[in-house]
Amino acid sequence: MSRDYAELEREFIDGLAADTGRNLAHWMALIDGQTFAHRNDMIDWLRRQGLTFAKASRLERIHHNGGKPLYGDRPVLKAAPDEPAAAPRPAANAVIEPPPPVVAAPVVANTAPAVPTPPSTDDAAALAAFLTKAKGYRPLAELLLRAIRTAVPATRICIHDTHVDLAAPAVYGAIAVTAKDVRLAIDLGEHPFEDDLKRLRLAGTAPTLTHTIVLTDARRINADLAALIAKAAARTNS
Repeated sequence: MSRDYAELEREFIDGLAADTGRNLAHWMALIDGQTFAHRNDMIDWLRRQGLTFAKASRLERIHHNGGKPLYGDRPVLKAAPDEPAAAPRPAANAVIEPPPPVVAAPVVANTAPAVPTPPSTDDAAALAAFLTKAKGYRPLAELLLRAIRTAVPATRICIHDTHVDLAAPAVYGAIAVTAKDVRLAIDLGEHPFEDDLKRLRLAGTAPTLTHTIVLTDARRINADLAALIAKAAARTNS
């Protein structure tokens, strides 16, 4: 957590060829050869190529930024024509689609400024360490995280000392855990405060998060809650 976003992005770009068999230019060209109705479709396709969710999400954001890194003006190395990329290492049970011919990536005008967002983390150890604070409510917190990823597949989990942010790509929610309960804060705007939707702020979280749900029972993690989570993500990122 002490490293800045630019450094994390540089490490990701520098390690792409070793980790996946293709450098950034190759991946941008492969993506350009596809047609996606939504940005999440791109992430799903990249995951079918054997990439983790974190790597697929980073590549999607870089492609949306015109193929350029989000943090800094680091040049993108082009693949040499006589050095074809090695095949990526597929994940277990991954469905590998044959890649299209590699073509020169077109210059895409970036008409909107990139939205700086915190990097995602697939660090299972860091997330597990955070969830230990929930003690007996840890299974409830894990169930909530699974429900969130199902409701909003593009969600990135960003870990802080007191909570985790939920971003897709902007922060639309946060989770705090204690030995007494699990608390979910989301951005619902003018949605009425009713039942267990409280006007309760979680310390250190984004001021845009308006509603908090205090969870102590797995039965509350249902279709109604999933709809509220999806609504918050759509509202924040519309």
